[in-house]
Amino acid sequence: MVRGIDVSTHNGTLDWASIEAAGIRFAIIRAGYGRYAVDDQFAANIRGAAARNIPAGVYWFSYAVSEDAARQEAEKCLEAIRGYDLTLPVFYDFEYDSVRYAQQQGVTVGREQYNRFARAFLEEIRAAGYTPGIYYNLDYYRTMADPAVLGGYCVWFAQYADRPSISDWSIWQYTGSGTIAGLPGRFDLNELKDESLLHPVRTGWQQENGKWYYYDEEGEALNNQWIVTEGSAFYLGEDGAMVTNRTLKLDGDGKLVPAGGFYHLISDVPTSYRPLLDRLVQAGILRGTGGTGENRILNLGEDAVRVLVLMDRAGAFAGI
Repeated sequence: MVRGIDVSTHNGTLDWASIEAAGIRFAIIRAGYGRYAVDDQFAANIRGAAARNIPAGVYWFSYAVSEDAARQEAEKCLEAIRGYDLTLPVFYDFEYDSVRYAQQQGVTVGREQYNRFARAFLEEIRAAGYTPGIYYNLDYYRTMADPAVLGGYCVWFAQYADRPSISDWSIWQYTGSGTIAGLPGRFDLNELKDESLLHPVRTGWQQENGKWYYYDEEGEALNNQWIVTEGSAFYLGEDGAMVTNRTLKLDGDGKLVPAGGFYHLISDVPTSYRPLLDRLVQAGILRGTGGTGENRILNLGEDAVRVLVLMDRAGAFAGI
């Protein structure tokens, strides 16, 4: 059995060395709840798991009363997890207390609303490059979850029994009364069906250090080619990163390729061109279309900047 744990601020301050020593192989950590609240222990838990090399995912407890509210929860979740390395999915957790809260707000959440809220949250998570997952128990499986809507998401299934009653789960929460040597209190314990989930293959768009890369089905980063997704075309450069702020041209084979730099702001211009452009700005010759200082809007292609350089060399801007 590949055994894991899920935790939140309700478990207090945790000793992750003891968790590792207990044979825990993965963790699902509550990132927060509702539209605004980050779990008090989230940062400590995600860092503690990382320090012990315990692969982690997160869950967000929902109090959504509309699809827009679910998307706002997803945005807050993404804000909370930004900068952390997640191996396991980001799970959407909507339970009985969520339904009670909605009723207090005058909203009745049934099967249709539950699935719409879940999908709204999870598609925001997917769009941000994370693996989305859904958490529910046997009752919700029977009465709330629609396979036609949620069947494509990783399932974290809760049933405190000798074995789960369903087969399409990836993680099974099998008890809420587990113990860990050296730690007080009771813990939710989980079983992982397929260990490959701890070693996921990155596919599709992934953001790294502020740049976007595209990985094929084998997890290989692509480069020097166009990628067409959702009706839009994107070019991947030599290093595999999405090319931005560039003009286009047809090469010798008739292929459409990036032609050179495109400088929206003066701050985008390479250092080698800046002395000339700064002189022209100061002289009032290069005004741009708006903005000031480093935020002056130029919207010039690299070829246009090179023409200015050639003009300067020919003496067109002598004395400036």
